[in-house]
Amino acid sequence: MLALSTPTYTPTTPLCSCRSSPHPLVAIFFVHNSPPEWANMDSTFGPRLLGHFDFTLLFEHAMFQIGPSSILIFTLPFYLHKIITCQPLVRPGWLLWAKVAVAVSIAAVQLAGVVFWRYWGDYNHLRISLTIYTYYHRTGLDTIARLTCSLPAFKLALIVLEEISKRSLIIAENRNQLSDETTAGFWNRATFLWINPLLLFGFRRIIHNGDLPDIGEQFDSRRLYENLKVSWGKQDQKSKNALLRALVFSTPWPLVFVLLPRLFLVGFTFGQPFLLQDVVSFSGGATNQPDYISIEEEATSLILATALIFCGKALSRTWFSHIRNQIMVCIRGGLASVVYDKSLRLGGAEAEDSAAITLVTADIPGIEALISLWYDLFAMVLEVAFGITVLTRFVGAASAVAVICTILATILSQHISKQINITRKIWNGHIQDRVAATSNVLAQTKDIKMTGLANSMGRYLKELRAKEIEASLRTRRLNCLSFALGSFADAMTPAAVVAAALFWTKTLDPTATARFYTVLAVVTLLTDPLSNLIVSLPGWASGFACLSRIQNYLTQEEPQDPRRIQSPSRRSSSRASSSRPARPPALLIQLQGINVTMIHGSVGCGKSTLLNVMLGEMPLRNGRVTLYTRSISFAGQKPWLLNTTIRLNIIGRKAYNQVLYERVIFICDLTTDFQQLPDGDQTVVGSGGCQLSGGQKQRISIARALYVEATVTILDDPFSSLDVATSALIRIRLISDGHAAPNGRALVMTTSMKQHLVDANTVYRVQTDGYVVQLTQEQVDAELDELARNHRASMATTISANANSVVSLEPPSVQPAIEDDLDNKRDVTAENYSSFSVYKYFLRPAGIATVIIWLILEGIAAASERLPNVYIRIWLEEDASNYLYYIGYALFCLAHPILNGSTAAYFFWFVNAPTVTKLHDSLVDATLGATFSFLAEEDTGSILNRFSSDMNLATQRIPALIVPTIWRTYAILIDIAIISAGAAYAAAIIPFFVFFIIGIQRFYLRTSRQLRALELDTSKSLIRHLVETAAGIVHVRAFCWQEEVMDDFYTMLDIAQRPFYLLFCVQQWLECVLDLSSSGAAVLVVTFAVKFSNTASANSMGLAFLSLIGFSNTVTMCFGIKLCVRSLWKPRASSCFPDQQSYCYYSPRPEWVTWNYWQNWKW
Repeated sequence: MLALSTPTYTPTTPLCSCRSSPHPLVAIFFVHNSPPEWANMDSTFGPRLLGHFDFTLLFEHAMFQIGPSSILIFTLPFYLHKIITCQPLVRPGWLLWAKVAVAVSIAAVQLAGVVFWRYWGDYNHLRISLTIYTYYHRTGLDTIARLTCSLPAFKLALIVLEEISKRSLIIAENRNQLSDETTAGFWNRATFLWINPLLLFGFRRIIHNGDLPDIGEQFDSRRLYENLKVSWGKQDQKSKNALLRALVFSTPWPLVFVLLPRLFLVGFTFGQPFLLQDVVSFSGGATNQPDYISIEEEATSLILATALIFCGKALSRTWFSHIRNQIMVCIRGGLASVVYDKSLRLGGAEAEDSAAITLVTADIPGIEALISLWYDLFAMVLEVAFGITVLTRFVGAASAVAVICTILATILSQHISKQINITRKIWNGHIQDRVAATSNVLAQTKDIKMTGLANSMGRYLKELRAKEIEASLRTRRLNCLSFALGSFADAMTPAAVVAAALFWTKTLDPTATARFYTVLAVVTLLTDPLSNLIVSLPGWASGFACLSRIQNYLTQEEPQDPRRIQSPSRRSSSRASSSRPARPPALLIQLQGINVTMIHGSVGCGKSTLLNVMLGEMPLRNGRVTLYTRSISFAGQKPWLLNTTIRLNIIGRKAYNQVLYERVIFICDLTTDFQQLPDGDQTVVGSGGCQLSGGQKQRISIARALYVEATVTILDDPFSSLDVATSALIRIRLISDGHAAPNGRALVMTTSMKQHLVDANTVYRVQTDGYVVQLTQEQVDAELDELARNHRASMATTISANANSVVSLEPPSVQPAIEDDLDNKRDVTAENYSSFSVYKYFLRPAGIATVIIWLILEGIAAASERLPNVYIRIWLEEDASNYLYYIGYALFCLAHPILNGSTAAYFFWFVNAPTVTKLHDSLVDATLGATFSFLAEEDTGSILNRFSSDMNLATQRIPALIVPTIWRTYAILIDIAIISAGAAYAAAIIPFFVFFIIGIQRFYLRTSRQLRALELDTSKSLIRHLVETAAGIVHVRAFCWQEEVMDDFYTMLDIAQRPFYLLFCVQQWLECVLDLSSSGAAVLVVTFAVKFSNTASANSMGLAFLSLIGFSNTVTMCFGIKLCVRSLWKPRASSCFPDQQSYCYYSPRPEWVTWNYWQNWKW
């Protein structure tokens, strides 16, 4: 099977040369003419054919022909159904005809094989076909041998053709928008070659969001939302795990697809101990091969087996991780969509508490980690079971010790997991409170700074952060126990198994080096999934806590709209009644065409509550609200503006109509304001309208309500933020000039000023006890005495004469004199800060001495994990028969969990706690101390994203990675030394390997950092949209804009998903490169060891091979933490916010008041 030449058979040809045939069809000829005992060997399953460096014919037919053919025949009906039902996507071209030509060639060769088998059927028949006889009536079998050898070449050509992209042949018009992954071939996707153009682009240039390719239709947010919504609706929502089942069933097919590569990964992983045994045995001079297998053939087989196992493990792990990441992206899109959809259907108070922001930024990432762990769980269980089975083969009953350790660790881990679930819920609750308070503060920054409450509000936010840190330390304490327990299972299980095998079953002999290292490798593969399961318990507990919070949010009771819709032929009415029997039983409020209704009352009497009842936002005790239309516009007492231009805020979701637009801005007296603003109505209002005055914001809100031209317009105290002259002018233009209720439309307005009642057709008064009474015209006239009438007429005449001279109450915002310097300071990216500066900024609050002590402890902890294996080598080399060496081995194993848990505790208490506290406090001080002009231009969603996502990154993700990653950094150095000691010549390649890793790191980080920055930037749009929707949820429902804002959210989420998914792909590319590089290093080490036997001993190879098994995982983790830590450049850049004190161009006079009462007031 390995040779490509086919000898001509003669009766004296040796049998071994016959097995050099490249194909079983040729080999069977010689076996048939060979002695019967050799033919019987080829009839067995094997897989090895005795006497040859080859498989048996039965094994080859079963595994390489019958097996794949059976799978193809089984899937053929499904494939045909898909082909028949789907529409053509690609037009014919040269690529199609090249594939057809190669396929026809393959079919011809296969047909020749059929003819060949029919020819040999002559032995069982009396007559033979003349055609077949003529075809084979020639000397030897050279022709069929050549045909057989050509078959792999044709198949390879077909594989190469399948890898060629069909993008230019795609029929769809949007083929240029298709991602490279969609049009890539199998091996292109398996090795992530399709991502190389993006990596090269990011290495050479700055990546913008428009440069990113689309990621495929399966990640469409609308589709994900529909799938999850259907799945969620089918679940019993009272069940504890209803949301988890809904997530699983919303993406059913990936559940199946992810199993196959995971099974391959398990198979290749457990093939490594057996490979280690053979390599160590070969290095020690022992061999298990028969005499007819030469040393060279055995060495070659070991090299090929190393390449197969390590490369197969690399590709299968990459394949599995990629499918798992795709599932996580789908889960993220579906959950974010359903959370946002739920926020549109909750009450105004529930929607405004910013719970959706915390769920999207903190809880959904926790569920993503839970889903990842969920797919690893079954593999962990399978690996533990398979590991125990294999271990039993080597040590017999001593493997029961591993079972006992597994059960004990599982019981303890379950107890810790339950406690973490409780503490994590409390922690997330504190995060939600802090984010909600921060959102409220950012929305009122202008008022806070003008009233001198900045210091008090800063202290308040810092106190909330301190409570959050205190709650997080409870979880950290359990995390340290989990780390120690995982390390205990990882270190003490091998010690316990070795002790049981040495002193109890006596099935392990230290003098048998290969067997000893094989047992250690099997125990390592057994304890790794167990240790990972225990260490991942905080992730499990946190994930279920996050899942529970989102499920509770989705199962909140939704307020029911008490209004009823009737046909337009009926009039709209609102009937509400009081539960007190002493009052009249009912009040009828009717709104008809060309009707101006005003609701008057003192401040706080309940006017807004009555309007909320009309809008369907408040429940009714008694009575009913009946509407004949849902065409309603609304302007609240608190203006709701989006962070966009003034024009877009006014026109809303309606098409631009110049005539209507100019009439509306005339009514609201905005023409003069537009002339004074630098950009006119194209001025961006800022977050919450912070670029505008209070009166301007109120008039824009009124203009939006009028521009909609709804059947019913509801204005909630619209003149509360306006001066008397401006409010009178708008009222006259709106009502007296007939613009309020044209074409049968009605206007409802609340007010606390009696002078506005003069233009009302109907007036209702809300009394101080909450009852509503209708005033007759006589009652209205009586309250508006003659003086008020004369004053109104005089004011109207004065304003009409000076209408063109009315100016805005506040001047436009003035840019500071050093704006250019500020732009330079704010124009920061991840590249402006080096990794060292970010590390320094992050760890500086802990103190240099504290950080140095922690790094020393991490180095000792990393060495404590590797020292047991090093000690084993010393034991076996010095005196393998002396069992007293086991005491030192056990002590080294015991030291590791103690040091690991202690180091983690030291980090969480003395390094991380002061670090994240200082990080948050610095951000608070920089935000509240920044100039107003800067805060007006800076997007609130971006600032809030730093308080939510970036703080969660610093508090949760980085601590969860930085402890094991610093430990792995030390482990890399130790592993490199151990691997280089495995073979003398292998040490020469270590510098090249290190330089290669450094080059890959620089190439990878240039793009990954930019993708991470883009992910954070796009997520701020989602957060801003969530904040704005929560602030204006009553307006959204009043205008019936739920579908429109949901479409906007889909668009923003799709944009945010692209860098999120591509960052996953880039990380998988790195993992694949590192795994393949480790595979190359393993092949080189094994090659030097087996080809130059004098360069390596059995002990050195055993120790080196143990380090090679997990080397790529260690390097990948180090790159992961560098990416996460570098994401802290935004909080680092926040320290460059322009300080308000730097803009004080003069000193206050001594006689001015310098003491601020509010600074001493405790919030």
